[in-house]
Amino acid sequence: MQDVETCAMAFRLLRMNGYDVSSDDLSHVAEASTFHSSLEGYLNHTKSLLELYKASKVCLSENELILENISNWSGHLLAEKLRCDGTQRMPIFGEVEYTLKFPFYATVEPLDHKRNIEHFDSRVTQQLKRKNMPCHVNQDLLDFAVEDFSFSQSIYQDELCHLESWEKENRLEQLKFLRKGSLINCYLSAAVTLSTHELSDARIACAKTIALVLVTDDFFDVGASKEEQENLIALVEKYNPLTLFHCLHFPKMCWRVMHC
Repeated sequence: MQDVETCAMAFRLLRMNGYDVSSDDLSHVAEASTFHSSLEGYLNHTKSLLELYKASKVCLSENELILENISNWSGHLLAEKLRCDGTQRMPIFGEVEYTLKFPFYATVEPLDHKRNIEHFDSRVTQQLKRKNMPCHVNQDLLDFAVEDFSFSQSIYQDELCHLESWEKENRLEQLKFLRKGSLINCYLSAAVTLSTHELSDARIACAKTIALVLVTDDFFDVGASKEEQENLIALVEKYNPLTLFHCLHFPKMCWRVMHC
């Protein structure tokens, strides 16, 4: 029997990073009975159950019955553990509660990283206080996670500064009809879906695109007169910068944002 926890974790991470991994690789634990007959099942290992449940949620189609079965029985057993052993409040129970309540596709990756750091940092503190207990959380890995999170935050701050400069350069703050805090919301929308370090250019481009959609939407919905709307439509259709001299102020600004 393979190491269930490692197998489930490897399956989940490979799938989430774009690798084509068949759910058949978890067929040996498709039923609760096969898990109970393993060493992890005999030891009633909560971490293995948790990793199996997480892996079962990385479905690529509705026909993956193996993952559906694993999700059903592992989720049921984890919920039972919380009910029966919840009074002991083992550190891992917080992670179990969070995972059952929020599947990975409903979480924001940077916030999830922050929560994991705080969760495991508290486990280190608790275990170090108990001198007779080994510390199961690798301090080097925790330090690396903190460093990586801090690096991510510095990148996000730089990107926000760039977008604020772009906003001033294109005088978006002069568009009185634009909703307050729109640029930050545009950036957050981009960062939620494109959170990794190497996607910095994509995040900025995405945030600018969302901002452009908002500017255009607000311009036609609430911010412009009929004449201004006709001005902007004419600018877009003709695509001639020379006609800017004959346009009203707001259409001229919107056109520049579209072509910056």
